[in-house]
Amino acid sequence: MSPSLRFGIMFAPVLVAALPAPAAAQAPQYREIPVTFTGTVTNDVTNSILIRQPDGSSVPFTGPVPDYPYKKGDQVSISFNTILPTKAYYDDPGYSGQIAADGLYRINVFGPGNTGTDFFGVAPDFDVSGPMTPTSNAGQELAVNGMTIVYDANADSYSLDFSNTGWVASLMDAPGFLYDPAFGTLSASRSTCLGGSPGSCTLFGDGGFTLTGGATSAGAAIPLYTSGAGSYVAGLYNLLFSGSWSLPTFGSSTGGGSTGGTEVPEPGMALLFGIGAWAIVARQRKHRAR
Repeated sequence: MSPSLRFGIMFAPVLVAALPAPAAAQAPQYREIPVTFTGTVTNDVTNSILIRQPDGSSVPFTGPVPDYPYKKGDQVSISFNTILPTKAYYDDPGYSGQIAADGLYRINVFGPGNTGTDFFGVAPDFDVSGPMTPTSNAGQELAVNGMTIVYDANADSYSLDFSNTGWVASLMDAPGFLYDPAFGTLSASRSTCLGGSPGSCTLFGDGGFTLTGGATSAGAAIPLYTSGAGSYVAGLYNLLFSGSWSLPTFGSSTGGGSTGGTEVPEPGMALLFGIGAWAIVARQRKHRAR
């Protein structure tokens, strides 16, 4: 064996010991969570159409009704993806917010149209199966309120909680009907915005509707406009869903929700950059899918 080879063998353990240990993999500070409401349409809109009378009262519409895309018994879903914190977010030395003694943190869910909120919980791809879609309200994007995700840092789990009045998503649009007061008839419309035109919502905020719900149901009172020039609200009809969410309801094992938990503060700038990029990509992906 040559002297140089013998020298290398002798000092090999020393060289290995001197090498720095591989860095431990850092736990992610946030993760993307899919949230889905799955259920069925529970009513026939044909039986819920009301026409406003000159004296302000309303009477049921009894004439022929055009085909409607959401029929009683149809499967329906409401879904979105959102970014949520993990335990590593609160354990990070750079975290300066409040630490929850019980390990429960509350993250408000909001749409891209909400302002003045933190960045966890954004739902840029809020979607309803079928032809119902979020629509701009005179330039303002979809707003979501009344829905909170509770993160249990002890169990590393998420659950949903709702305000006393439920959650709200606005503004929504879908195919609807137009009423002809001269003949007392209904015709199909591609939009529930003023005059049956989606542009009435996006440009002026005229029309559309609010989707509301809770833990096991959702629905909307949808306006019915007259056809032709001078369109106005001539009535309304109801669309109702029944089902459940993919996340459990917070406090359901004890018989109800709770106002407990710590509000999650805004994340640091480095984290916001990543979340902002994700939100843009999600919206672009949604537009391409359409």
